[in-house]
Amino acid sequence: MDDTGKIYIIDASVLFAGLLLDEVYNISADKILEDYKEKRTDLLAPSLITYEVLNGIRMAFLRKRIPQDSINILISLYKKLEIRLFEPVENHLLSTAISNNLSVYDSAYVSLMILQNKPLITADKKLYNQMHRLHRNSLVKWIEEFKQHI
Repeated sequence: MDDTGKIYIIDASVLFAGLLLDEVYNISADKILEDYKEKRTDLLAPSLITYEVLNGIRMAFLRKRIPQDSINILISLYKKLEIRLFEPVENHLLSTAISNNLSVYDSAYVSLMILQNKPLITADKKLYNQMHRLHRNSLVKWIEEFKQHI
């Protein structure tokens, strides 16, 4: 990525929307991922995202949203993205979860957002609403807002 590109934290809900064609925000997620692949933006995530993506693929299969032969294809697509992953800073992660009334899982993304001082893009309405209730100028961005921040 060149120096003019923007950096975003991405959560699993955005990746699911891009990987699974039946997701509501598939078009917006495709735009986000396309900008990343074309090196117009850079995407970061906590290492937790790998587990969430794998579990999401598992659930999509169990709910018959995808056939079994799509499992390895989706895993491969995720791995090809090579999103930069970060390990959590445990004390910050837990204090962020407590102070924002978030699960530790959601806090992994918010904590990385705070530590990197970069916007977090999400398609998780509950997370988005919670952060905007508590923080008027939150860096948490709704997936549909992404085009406004390029």
